[in-house]
Amino acid sequence: MRVGIFALSGPFERQPFEAGLQLLREAGFAPELAPGVFERQGYLAGDDRVRVDGLEALLDDPDLSLLMAARGGYGIHRVLPRIPHRRMKGRCVAGFSDVTALHCARFAADGAWGLHCAVVTQLHRLSEPALAATLAALRHPEAGCRLVGSPGFGPAVEGTVVGGNLALLGHLVGTPHLRWPPDPILLLEDVSEAPYRLDRMLTHLELTGLPDRVRGVAVGRFEGCRGPADGPEGHAVVAERLERWNVPVVFDLPVGHGPDNHPVPVGRKGRLEPGSGRLEVLPC
Repeated sequence: MRVGIFALSGPFERQPFEAGLQLLREAGFAPELAPGVFERQGYLAGDDRVRVDGLEALLDDPDLSLLMAARGGYGIHRVLPRIPHRRMKGRCVAGFSDVTALHCARFAADGAWGLHCAVVTQLHRLSEPALAATLAALRHPEAGCRLVGSPGFGPAVEGTVVGGNLALLGHLVGTPHLRWPPDPILLLEDVSEAPYRLDRMLTHLELTGLPDRVRGVAVGRFEGCRGPADGPEGHAVVAERLERWNVPVVFDLPVGHGPDNHPVPVGRKGRLEPGSGRLEVLPC
């Protein structure tokens, strides 16, 4: 199975990238690299033109239906107005972190769904169960998923699973690249953010009136989100803020920047069960 590898975000070290490519090949995938994928311009994988041109080159092949990000970082926000959504229709985009912006923009443009999962450079760091689940999801993106975290509060709800990285979502508010469905189940994760910054981001979403619109919140991992020794950790802040939203919540799902990053289809219908700590996304 062929998979196109694009780099719309940050530059990356060759060793973890090659390790990820090797895992893909061993699993039966044939990676095809976008032109300019190894470019580097400061904190970007080449200038904006190079990064978008690389994606466009992959889209020239009408039979290449699976596209996967080389890494996250930063950079997709800069090129969102140049993303060729019509040419991407019918293709599955796989990735997370900075790729949250692309998932959201595609959903806002035409309701396209994607796969919130590891990028190429993260593959070699995944746990065995997470790697197996990711490779299975790449082979069959149309399949659903069933993840178990920690029980939260509220009744079971159904809706459309959207979201991803909290910081990326916050920076899309007020732009045409973020459109909430009428029944959102919000997926959230983040990494290396101070607890007060998580508080600020969630408060920002709260001030937009989002708690009155969401059906529920599926909370993944907040890796390395620690503050001073005498202060609260990130997960405690997230729990405190979400309790104010008065919506069903599940905590500690295996989704995020750590080794236990399991794939979740976003932009698709799902069910959140706080009593059992489950998130299920239906096949399409």
